[in-house]
Amino acid sequence: MTATSDLALDLTDGILTVRLNRPESRNAQTPALWRELAAIGANLDPGVRAVVLTAEGPSFSAGLDRRMLSPEGIPGEGSLLGFASMTRRSSTRRSPSTRRHSAGGGPARS
Repeated sequence: MTATSDLALDLTDGILTVRLNRPESRNAQTPALWRELAAIGANLDPGVRAVVLTAEGPSFSAGLDRRMLSPEGIPGEGSLLGFASMTRRSSTRRSPSTRRHSAGGGPARS
């Protein structure tokens, strides 16, 4: 079995088994893991007939690594809080408005 930082891979008889390999964190997901999975998918050998995604440990995946929610984030990845602050809108907002009742976003008829 070949190992990357967060994944273990095994190709046998045209079946690629991709195993999440962070049981100590219940296989919590990080952007690095997503990039690794995308790279595997983009570079599949033509002889691969099926891909099986599984995991080490008692949990398949706990979901997003909670460190992404901290101000410090994950080393080399940053945090979702930092990303969210970069995407905030400016204090000047432009939005359509109407002085009459409006349903479905269209202007009201008088």
